This record gives sequence, C-alpha cells and structure tokens, in this order.
Amino acid sequence: MPSFNIHLAVAVKFSEKNNIENKEDFYMGSIAPDLVKDKSISHYTGMRDKNHLRQYVFEKVRLNEFLKENKVETDYEKGVFLHLATDFIFYQEFLSDEYLEDIGYDEMIQDLYYSYRISNPYLEEKYNIHSLNLDDVMNNNIKQTLTRMHVDNTKGNNLLPEDKMDRFINKMAKLNIENYIQKIKKENKNVFPDNYEF
Repeated sequence: MPSFNIHLAVAVKFSEKNNIENKEDFYMGSIAPDLVKDKSISHYTGMRDKNHLRQYVFEKVRLNEFLKENKVETDYEKGVFLHLATDFIFYQEFLSDEYLEDIGYDEMIQDLYYSYRISNPYLEEKYNIHSLNLDDVMNNNIKQTLTRMHVDNTKGNNLLPEDKMDRFINKMAKLNIENYIQKIKKENKNVFPDNYEF
C-alpha cells in the first residue's frame, strides 16, 4: 500500500534504467492495481487477520498467485507487476516487526496515510510526477479511500524518511523483472528478489 507517488517515483526511475517503450502504458500499469474498488482481487490478497499485522501485510500481495493468471509481456503488464512487487517489498522495508508488534491496524493505517501526505510534495518535485498527467485519477481515488477508511491524514507518525524512500525507490528501479518472476515461479510463493538488501 505505498502511495501513488511512491509507485510513480519507482516507475519513473525504473523507466530511466530499463527499456520501456510505452511509458504512458507503463505508468498507468504502475498505479492500476490501486484504481479498482476491491484491491484484494487486484493484489491477489491472501487470508488475513488484522490482529496479526506481520502476517496481514505479508499476505497483502501474493505475487505467485498473480503470475499463475497473468503474463508479464507488455509495458502495461510490467507496470502492474512492478506495482505488486513494490507493495510486497515496501511492507518489509518500512514496517519493522517491532513497529507491527506495538501498534494496532487502525494506528498503522493512520501512520501510513499521514506519512504519504507529508512525503507527497517531496516525491512530486524530486521525481517530476505532475508531468505524468495522472493527478486527477490519483486525487479522486485518494479522497474516496480516506473517506471510506475514515482516516484523518493530518496526524500520525512519519514512517517514510526521505533518504530511506529514495534508497527504496532506487533499489526497486534496479529490479530485474524477468529474473524475479522466474524466482517466484520456481519457489511458488512470495520471495524477495536476489541480492535485495534491507
């Protein structure tokens, strides 16, 4: 559940380092899984219990289930896969076991949405996200989500220091999608990419 701006920052950096022919399709794919009404379907979410947050966030995205039903060939499909991989790795990177043991689900959501609100201006400027012309799509979805989840994003703890976000974005931009897909298919479960360091 990284913010749209984190997903787009990853996509921008990834497209700079990799051969993406149709960047518009790629960027749209990189936010598409969050534009649906039921994100548990688009993320292939497993059974979860909000009282066990580590398991809850680990099961948010099941990359192996996604790959059983989808090929990753077009730039749009690469964007979708990168979105799901970013979600899976983001939770492990930014939400430590200690943090998840000390809070409840509602507090975690509050902290995440507060963190997104205060990090968005930095990400928009550094990664030139406004130039992608997706503001209306994202802003409408964000308003609906905050209303539906009853979240006040003006308070909370910041979980996303800028330097750590930048390191994460750069690591995700170096992801070898083809190798990562092969590893997931071989293991038939959520695994981390080779050589990914937390």
